[in-house]
Amino acid sequence: MSKSPDLAVQTSEPGGSIEELLSRRAQIARMLAREQERHERADSFLVRTEIARHIRSLNQRLAAIDSDLNEQARSGSERRPQRLTTLRLLVTVLLIMGCLAIAILPFWIVSFPPLLDYPNHLARVFILAHLHDPAFHFSEYYAADWGPYPYLTMDAFMVGLQRFCNVLTAGKILLSLSILSVPLASWFFVHQAKHENTLLASLSLITTWNLFFSGALSTCN
Repeated sequence: MSKSPDLAVQTSEPGGSIEELLSRRAQIARMLAREQERHERADSFLVRTEIARHIRSLNQRLAAIDSDLNEQARSGSERRPQRLTTLRLLVTVLLIMGCLAIAILPFWIVSFPPLLDYPNHLARVFILAHLHDPAFHFSEYYAADWGPYPYLTMDAFMVGLQRFCNVLTAGKILLSLSILSVPLASWFFVHQAKHENTLLASLSLITTWNLFFSGALSTCN
């Protein structure tokens, strides 16, 4: 039994430009339509089996060309100007940094943030940092009693900071980290839960200034 003469045409694998792929696909689609017509008219089982094998081969070639076209379409849509992408990233970073800076600004434009028990905490960590300093004689009246207490992290952190800055700056750094930890933690958890909704973490900026910081905010205003 002789094969359809059209089957000898365009036997190369998919590739090349989109125009070439589209032209090749149209030609194979026409060949497929003719083979399907021959399959319906064939009265011999062997002939129908052979034509069915040709039809499957043509369908496979069409699927390969469609896959190549889809891949080129995706790669074309993903090509963006590098300068535009960099600019968008820079604007996003600057916007985020600006929002975070505004959130902590009230602590840095005043000398003493008027927060509840804040002066007592500063006094405690100052004494702990200078407990054995002969200039203050704190060891004559106080002793360090480290343990699993509620303010252990704050005390250890601010005592360590006082090696590099004074107690007032150390306190403002701690307050700033307390504010920034809320949106950063929200971003982390939202990013882990659903990457596409990461921007929703910006809503947590509303909750950063709560009852404990309201006094400082009203004073700064």
